[in-house]
Parts: sequence; C-alpha cells; structure tokens
Amino acid sequence: MENFLNFLEGVKYGLIFSGVMGLFFFVFVFTFVKEGTAKAIKKFGQFYKIIYSYNDHAKDVDDNIVPEKGKGGAFLGGLKFVGIRFIHTIDRRDFNWMAWEQMEKDGKIEDRPIPKKVKNMDYILLQDDIYYAMLDKVECANMVPLNVALLLRAKITNPKKARFRVQNWYEAMINLVKPAARLWVGTKTYKELTSNDTGILAALFEYLSQIREQLKNDYGVDLLSVGIGTIDPASELAKQFIEASTKEYLAEQEKKSITTLADAEVERVEKVYSKIKEHGPAGMQIRALESIDKAGKGEGNWIIPFGSIQQLLEGLTGKKGGNK
Repeated sequence: MENFLNFLEGVKYGLIFSGVMGLFFFVFVFTFVKEGTAKAIKKFGQFYKIIYSYNDHAKDVDDNIVPEKGKGGAFLGGLKFVGIRFIHTIDRRDFNWMAWEQMEKDGKIEDRPIPKKVKNMDYILLQDDIYYAMLDKVECANMVPLNVALLLRAKITNPKKARFRVQNWYEAMINLVKPAARLWVGTKTYKELTSNDTGILAALFEYLSQIREQLKNDYGVDLLSVGIGTIDPASELAKQFIEASTKEYLAEQEKKSITTLADAEVERVEKVYSKIKEHGPAGMQIRALESIDKAGKGEGNWIIPFGSIQQLLEGLTGKKGGNK
C-alpha cells in the first residue's frame, strides 16, 4: 500500500511538472535561427526586434549586422526566444527572386538563372548571394540590341530596413540597377563588353555608386560587386554583327600569331648567321654542307655533282679553289 501511494505521489509531481512545462512553452515562444540568417519579431503587428545567428557578427543599436570577432554564434542550434504567444510573432511573407546557379544538363555543368520562390518565408538571409537581372534588348554603342545578364552579389546588412522599409528589397535592387545599367551599356561597344578587361566591370560598379549608397542607406542592402553572366544577340541583325565581330577577332589573332612566328624566325636567322660570320669562310662552308645534308633527307633527294658543291662554296666564301 505504501509503495502504491509513493507511485501516486510521483505521478502527481510528474503531471505538475508536465503541466508547468506545457504552460511555459505555450505562453513563451521559441524558434531556431539558422546560421547566416535573421528573423524579424513583431509585437502586436509592429516591428519589435531582430534576432539572428551569424558567427563573428554583432548587431548594433540601429540593427546593422557588423563583423565582430566572437559574437553572434548559434547557441543550441540557433535556439532563440521570440516572446509571448499572441503578443509576439515572427514576420512571414512570400519572397520571389532569380538566382544564378550551376546546373547539370546533358552531363555538362552550366551556369543559368534559377527562379526561386518561398511561401511564408520567416527568415532574412545575411550571407552573400548571387542575384540575376536581365537587360532585354539593350543597345550597345554599336547600336546593336543585346540581351545582357547581370550578376549582382549582394547581402543584407540591416534586416530591419530590408524587411520593413520596402515591400521587397530584391525587386527594389533590380528596379534601381537595371535602368542605370542600360544607360551604361549604351556607352560601351560590343568589343568592350565582351573583353576580359576587369576594368570594364570596375567601371560599371563605380557607375552604380550612388545607387549602391541608396540601397545600403535606405534598404539595408549592400551591393558588393556586379558581373556580366552572358551577352547574347537580341535580333538577327545582332547575331550577324556578333558573327562578323568573332571572325574579325579570329583574323586578328591569326595575324598576331603569324607576325610573332615571323619575328621569331627573323631573330633566329640573325643569331645563326651572326655566329657563322664570326667563323669566317669555314663557318660558311659548314653551314652550306648542313643545308645540303638536310635537303638530301627530304622527299625527292637532290643529286648534286661535286663540282656544283665546290662552286657553291666558292660563291659563299668569295675564294676560288686550288692551291695558292
């Protein structure tokens, strides 16, 4: 009987503990925040605070996420306290964007734009990512319509601004960058746009400096770099122009190659014959015999009478045979 009473006593305390814990987790809300992300917490529908997990980063008084050694690490897998149920909630919204990723197609790896869509997205990415923007039928300085794919490397530095200062920070970034980039492309030739000169992309990045400043100050978006993914013709005329430009480029490369080989041959000949001259008639005779030997090894061997060789040597040395 005493053991049974002890059992009931244990059950009672177990139920009390379970009830308290159940009430605790019902009243108080927790969430997991993945590394490199943040979540916006609202209180009665209004912005309340930002919670985040981002190793070696800290949050300042203005909710900017800034590098700081030893701060921002995820605890217990990123477990964070949200607040009181029905009072504090996590902001959620649909988010669509275009990413630039590597995909495998027919056994080959190729870069291509990938549409992304997340329903009720409750997090804000703080890490760098590559975003895609297409400039359709933009005319370059050659008056040729092109489809230019821009690659924008960006990250969120202020999740509060990115979430509540604008309806969709990605669309805001694209809508600000594209018109300015179209104007910039119009000042560059097709050859400049397709060159491997890093100065071209640096010039575009500098051209967007005011927009980059606006994005960071107003929307908490840091545009880190701008690249060009692809440049394709936007019409049949543009296709013909690009084909002609490619042929011209290949012809120029072939011309450079031929010129380089010719210059190398001239330099070789000059070096060889300068050494021959240093040895006087003997050097000329040796060189003549080497030439005859090489010629005899080719197709259609020469048969040269000895007298002809002697005449050749006399012509090279300027001396006639015979003992003097």
